[in-house]
Amino acid sequence: MEGKIFQAIAIGLLSSSAFCADLPTPSVSNSVGVNVTFTATGPSIEAFKTDMPMMAAAGIKFARMDFAWDLIEKRTEQGNIWYDWSAYENIVDSMIQNGIRPYFILHHSHPKYEICAVPSGTECSKLYSPQHTNSIAAFSNWAAAAVSHFDDPHRFPTNPRIIWEIWNEPNLATFWYPVAGSSKTPVEQYLELAVATCTAIRSVTPNATIVGPALSKLNFSATNPQSTQQVSIAGKTYMEKLLDPNSNLRSCLDAISVHPYRAGATTTGNPETVADDYITLREMMNTPVGTGTLPIISGEWGYYSAPLVSYGVTSMVQAALVVRQQLTNLANNIPISIWYNWKDNGIDPFDNEKNYGLVSAVTLNSNAPSLAKPSYTALKTMSTELAGYELQSRITLSNPLDYALLFKNASGRYRLVMWTRDIPHLTSPKPSGSPLTPTTSVGMLGTRTSLISILGIPPTVLLTESPQYIE
Repeated sequence: MEGKIFQAIAIGLLSSSAFCADLPTPSVSNSVGVNVTFTATGPSIEAFKTDMPMMAAAGIKFARMDFAWDLIEKRTEQGNIWYDWSAYENIVDSMIQNGIRPYFILHHSHPKYEICAVPSGTECSKLYSPQHTNSIAAFSNWAAAAVSHFDDPHRFPTNPRIIWEIWNEPNLATFWYPVAGSSKTPVEQYLELAVATCTAIRSVTPNATIVGPALSKLNFSATNPQSTQQVSIAGKTYMEKLLDPNSNLRSCLDAISVHPYRAGATTTGNPETVADDYITLREMMNTPVGTGTLPIISGEWGYYSAPLVSYGVTSMVQAALVVRQQLTNLANNIPISIWYNWKDNGIDPFDNEKNYGLVSAVTLNSNAPSLAKPSYTALKTMSTELAGYELQSRITLSNPLDYALLFKNASGRYRLVMWTRDIPHLTSPKPSGSPLTPTTSVGMLGTRTSLISILGIPPTVLLTESPQYIE
């Protein structure tokens, strides 16, 4: 496995011209994103708007969130369909003002078309997913109308094209509820919806940016014990069916989106282990040989700062992992890297789902921006230190668990990012092959330390799991 990790750097540096015009060339300055959730107990839309300047200051360029069918499609008293875009227009306007590009998930079922799958007293907790002729047609029509509305250059003249994703994690029973006794498998049901939706969008907005399937966990190279949810179909099996050249989906999509969660900071859970899965996915896309590959988007992936929970990590380890996740994706030619989540969804230290955030659920008051966790500071430091720099190569070190990524800016200046998956140890900040003459080390949270020779002895740095920036 170690031999393949970061193997994609050379491929990525040669193939950036293959990206669609509206998918960014992979770089720290272009590719960073976060997931934003709106729940009754989590952050509100207004809180999200308050946090947008803080997000922009950390170099965040994308915000991924649900674009909910059931909240938008309405009926008049006469039964006529109309779409209420107002809440999302408000969000899009604020995002544009802060330089953040919307990444909308076309998601949720609708009670007018599908019946309840999971009752909760007199209410309905979950609807069946759109899988009948009328619900598929209605969902597709709504999606096409949404893209036509929000991608209209006259309505949003300064808006870069929105990323539109068809559903969320359809291979999880949590998000895709198949009707019992259906003659179609859940994969076939999702595929029917996705093809119909993508085709409908293309018919009215041919240049829309459409991605999918937002697959939960790749599970290509190793088992992933982190999941506490039932996986309906293993990632590889599901993806093989979707990538079938005869499915008509891959030819409609602009990119393949995946959620490559790992099992905490373990041997198989560290961010760097994802490289093998990306390589396998690209090989799958190129089967049969010559079929060609699509860009891969890391559409959701994070680590929770809940050390009392299985596979949880401390807030400082989470800070190291967010940077390493972003740099690992960059090294593997991933144009968009979405961290899950922007904000903690609560304060329960025993609930992993409430502790993925870069910022705390606690605020000083309702009008104040969120309080930064170490992971936010680490992401902001990365964005600041590597702004305008492009990845050149990984410098090979004697220890394969040590990492040294070389960056260069347009002025010809170099920076080196170093960390290790091994125990902490001293090493030279000028490894063989580095053109950089090091003078300063910037820690993960921004602390600067001068590197000086003492009595002719070259300086050393302490390599840990936390990335540091050598300049």
